[in-house]
Amino acid sequence: MSAAIRSRLILPTAFLAVALAFVLPGCGSDCFSCLDESPEADAAARSDYYQEAAKTYYDGGKYDAAARMWRKVLVETPDDQWARFGLAKSLHMIGTPQSLRQSEVILKEIINLDWTHPTRGNVKFEVETTLANVYSTLSDYYDRDIRLLERRLANDPNADTQQLQQQVQRQKCMHEQLLRSSIPVWDAVLCQSSENPYALAGLSKAYLMTGNESIGIHYANRYIRISKKSQAGWRRELKAWEEFMKGKVTRQQRAFYMEKIHGARDKELGVHLLLGSVYMRREQFSKAVGEYDAVLALDSATTAAYVERAQAYAALGLYPQSVKDLEQYLRITDPQEERRARVNAADLLDRYRRLAGQTPLMNTPARRAASFPPPAAPRAPAAAPSAQAYGNPDGR
Repeated sequence: MSAAIRSRLILPTAFLAVALAFVLPGCGSDCFSCLDESPEADAAARSDYYQEAAKTYYDGGKYDAAARMWRKVLVETPDDQWARFGLAKSLHMIGTPQSLRQSEVILKEIINLDWTHPTRGNVKFEVETTLANVYSTLSDYYDRDIRLLERRLANDPNADTQQLQQQVQRQKCMHEQLLRSSIPVWDAVLCQSSENPYALAGLSKAYLMTGNESIGIHYANRYIRISKKSQAGWRRELKAWEEFMKGKVTRQQRAFYMEKIHGARDKELGVHLLLGSVYMRREQFSKAVGEYDAVLALDSATTAAYVERAQAYAALGLYPQSVKDLEQYLRITDPQEERRARVNAADLLDRYRRLAGQTPLMNTPARRAASFPPPAAPRAPAAAPSAQAYGNPDGR
């Protein structure tokens, strides 16, 4: 094994997350406050200490604690741009609408500073990547709320239709605006890092979801190729580590690698799903089938892919395959939680069985209803939805 791989494998930084709990015996869970009471510790020492704590917490996935520590650094050294970047990254990883907006403000203030690192050269692309990811993550909140609003429009007979439609339109405008804001930032990342997987995935999502489908498909396919290589690389490193440790790999060490592999796989799966929906819209049904095949090869429990692939097969006249996919969908979905979607799938199944020359399973409304469990007993009314649930997710 090469020295480079060995140095990467021996102690992944995530393993350091618990180290600081033992630095100052007798302190509570946030033992860093002990330094505040120490007359011997000067500002520089405190800043260095908080900085190391922030990095360790961040590497261990404790982003709230990392943000606290970066704020302590900035109390001691308010103009430290690296500390401000560290705080912005931590706020991004916390991932609430409020923390994302805070991260956005910081990043826009610091992005045009000099980001020359003493050993790594110009790392401005890392700042740009974080800002573009902030835009993309915020857009996901708007997309989620659009779906909630549309579901309420479809299911709530007492809803104020006009008001909800206006809210949906505002959310769609904000969703598209955020995605469009990410595009020039991702482009800047690619200028410095031409195979950056975050930029390729981000550009594919932004272009596909704002209607520039040909460009989005180009970036999506580039991302998928890199993602597959990345997953294979992490698997090779895990195997090398197992050989180096002679099979004595801890659960925590294995989890470090599996998190990397699964993270890349899940993002690839999402890109395949998005491509599938685009090809369906473009009536390129064979290509849509290929994308849903790729989704199910990555995760056979992705229920939406069965319904979408069934419709793509039907558009190609391959009704027996459509029937199999819908039967599998009904087999693996929850009858209560997915009741409405299952009824729609059952209607499709009846139609495709007829077209395939098979006997429909549910050819009357009564028989169809009897094939599903009765509704659950009425529950107490839910609390009124928050402003975030049916409105701008970040309160704007």
